[in-house]
Amino acid sequence: YLANAALRYLLPIEELEEAFELLSTFVGATELLEQSKRLFFITALTQVSLGFVGINFIRQGQYRKNALIYVGDRKETARGFTRLVCVYMVTIAFPYMMQRTVMENINGYAHGAFARKIERSIRLRSVFPALNPDSTEVGATLLAAVDGSKYTMESYTDAFNSVADVAYGVVEHKLFMLPKLLFLPGMLWHRPLLVVSVLPFSVGLEVGRTKLISSLTKKLEKMSREIQELVQRRRKIEQHDTKHEELIRRGGVSAFAQAQWSELATELEGRSLRFSALHSFRAFINGLYRQDFLMPGIEIALAWLLEAGHMASVDIWVYQRVVEDSMSFLLTRFRMDASLATMRTNMDRVDDLSARLEEVTARGVADCTVNAEATALKIENLRFSRGSAREVSIPKLELHLGRVYAVTGANGSGKSTLFGLLTSCGDQATVFPAGLEVHSLDGLELPGGEVVEVGQQLYCPLFTKPLAWMVGSRNFEQLPAEELRRIESSIRSLSSALLFHHKNAREKSVDKGSNGSSNGSSNN
Repeated sequence: YLANAALRYLLPIEELEEAFELLSTFVGATELLEQSKRLFFITALTQVSLGFVGINFIRQGQYRKNALIYVGDRKETARGFTRLVCVYMVTIAFPYMMQRTVMENINGYAHGAFARKIERSIRLRSVFPALNPDSTEVGATLLAAVDGSKYTMESYTDAFNSVADVAYGVVEHKLFMLPKLLFLPGMLWHRPLLVVSVLPFSVGLEVGRTKLISSLTKKLEKMSREIQELVQRRRKIEQHDTKHEELIRRGGVSAFAQAQWSELATELEGRSLRFSALHSFRAFINGLYRQDFLMPGIEIALAWLLEAGHMASVDIWVYQRVVEDSMSFLLTRFRMDASLATMRTNMDRVDDLSARLEEVTARGVADCTVNAEATALKIENLRFSRGSAREVSIPKLELHLGRVYAVTGANGSGKSTLFGLLTSCGDQATVFPAGLEVHSLDGLELPGGEVVEVGQQLYCPLFTKPLAWMVGSRNFEQLPAEELRRIESSIRSLSSALLFHHKNAREKSVDKGSNGSSNGSSNN
């Protein structure tokens, strides 16, 4: 129990558990656990191996540096030192460089594959969920969770990736330092009083530094959140104004738009400069602490070990790293204060998206049935309202197949809301529109599962060929020739039926629209 409590105090175990739980809400606990096990195995194999290889590299590097001092003391010639360096580069440096390059690339590739795979869970599967866990067919979109948020999907994804990267970085770093930590028991055995006295003194200095850095970090995190919100707001304003540049130009409101852009730019510049100054101040304190306080304390301990003959001069760099890594391990939580604070901020942002997704999903769908043998769409005792609009009541309604019906009414009377309720039925059911409350519904029966709403404005995807959008396949060019000919024939037939290519199509469409308005009242 005490060991577990000590580890939880020294290491950010609770933060890692919270990060895993948060990421699993998007990835799935089982899938995330399997992916994490595979990545941990590869990381442990590479980082622990590199840690052991690195010890010999550090020793040989210290031996080379000592030889340079011997040249100054006339104990070694420059020619002999040159020969030693050449041998070092061929037999030590180059093999280590190749080993580390290959193994780090293998580890990096495994981590990259893991990161990209779990990223798809938030960037794709969270807003385009499958119809059911065992299906690859996409159901209704949940993009409404991002609409209206002060963050973009890119911002949510960056926060998600940052949480995963920080959590992985903690584990990777500890695995790499593990071989050097194995030297600590030997130091304790030979000089227990020295180690016990040096470490607490260094820990005391670290605690003082941490309190100051923690205070600065909190201010920096607060400023960072404010800057990110301003950046997101500026991006949305710029995109909105760019899209409606003609309205700005023709409306004579360029001065107002320019003032808004200038006000945001000035505020963002001021906050960014203050953030940069405070960030540099924190980095300056950290640098002075390591150079003028931490390293001299470690050198005192090494001097006593050298005098007692418990280590050779070639081991100076190794034992220096042992002490540093030991302190780093004991003070992981304190030294990671900035990273953990940033991770907490990003976790809050990802949690915000999770809450929004739950809110959109909770809107629900209509309780309806699909009867293939039915000859009409039937509604019984439907009462609903949306927002502050008045309640709409439909006691009984039947819309028969093969007929065209017109639904008329003033703005806000519930026409679009009714269509939104109907599209929540069928094979591609969507969630209710925001604010819709169904007070009663005794029956809603559809004669088929294909419910399609054709709005006044059609969605047109970016960077997509019109034919690919019409066919519904981004890889339509790879379809069989027979299938392409069938699609072409269908498009030509539909275009002809809609008079797209008739020379008087516009006039006939206008005439039909005029006639339809006079006859449509009988179908209301």
